[in-house]
Amino acid sequence: MHKINKTKSGWLAGLAAFLLIGCAPATETTVQEAKPTKGPPTLTTTWTTAGFERPESVLLSADGNWLYVSNILGEGTDRDGNGYIARVSKDGEILEAKWATGMDAPKGMALNGDRLYVSDIDKLIEIDTNSGAILQTLPAEGADFLNDVAYVPGLGVLVSDSGTRALYLYDGETLSVWMQDDLLRGINGLHVDGDRMLIVTMSAGQLLSLDLASRQLTVLADGMEDADGIKILVDGSYIVSSWPGQIYHVSGDGETTLLQDTAQAEIYMNDFELEGSTLYMANFEPGTVQAISVDW
Repeated sequence: MHKINKTKSGWLAGLAAFLLIGCAPATETTVQEAKPTKGPPTLTTTWTTAGFERPESVLLSADGNWLYVSNILGEGTDRDGNGYIARVSKDGEILEAKWATGMDAPKGMALNGDRLYVSDIDKLIEIDTNSGAILQTLPAEGADFLNDVAYVPGLGVLVSDSGTRALYLYDGETLSVWMQDDLLRGINGLHVDGDRMLIVTMSAGQLLSLDLASRQLTVLADGMEDADGIKILVDGSYIVSSWPGQIYHVSGDGETTLLQDTAQAEIYMNDFELEGSTLYMANFEPGTVQAISVDW
């Protein structure tokens, strides 16, 4: 998620001094072992659905039958109570425009059983997936701009804070800072892959791997400024979105290829879901959701 429409770069610069405070010891950068990949795929948009209000993230339902879409409806820091979650079919039909309401600026989402966790500026929202009712609002003390969310079995719910280069952990009882590091400046998208967490950052435009046991960070690739979402393709390579409108492919040895750029058309590429060979992409602007086929 970008912070205030097209002023993201200025916002990040303004936080520079703050980002240097309270840093954990620097982590060592290690070399990622290369994996065989098929090479860069091609992308084809198969459908586009309009009618959303600054959608930021898409998540597949637990049964795999439909999609959650978070809608900010305003700016990413507005405490206006206008934010909501929609339900959408996998062929682009809006099933329920306002399934869960009463949030300020909902962004990343993650499921754990029948609970949906949603980041909302400086709090984590817990929603009952059976009813859409908000069960808990968990404040994140010291947070500035909570962004993506991921559930880690055996650990809890991790939330990225783009403003304080931190990961917050909700362990079922408390929500607090779990890790801070200079490499996490502008941290955004999260994706759990076994015993590691894949992370993309906006400030340095990097793809990182975090060992969840040792909390050691590894730089896998860079050159993707304003990176937003991250997923793993079937061949073990990676696909990364950057909110101004770019989609990148990253090979197992860290080679980055730009697959698509819609910045001039002002079609943003925000956080997305991947199922098989289909990306379900949130477009904060112009307020659409797209299905994009990934093919070799």
